[in-house]
Amino acid sequence: PQPVSTTVDEMEVLRSEISGLRDRLRVHTFEVRQPLR
Repeated sequence: PQPVSTTVDEMEVLRSEISGLRDRLRVHTFEVRQPLR
């Protein structure tokens, strides 16, 4: 097995998860600042 490829895969997964969390926080913060009423 190649640890390099494994590391790249792990980085890809982490980046995707982080991007998703950032999107959630961004939307949540936007909603908190400007509540939809």
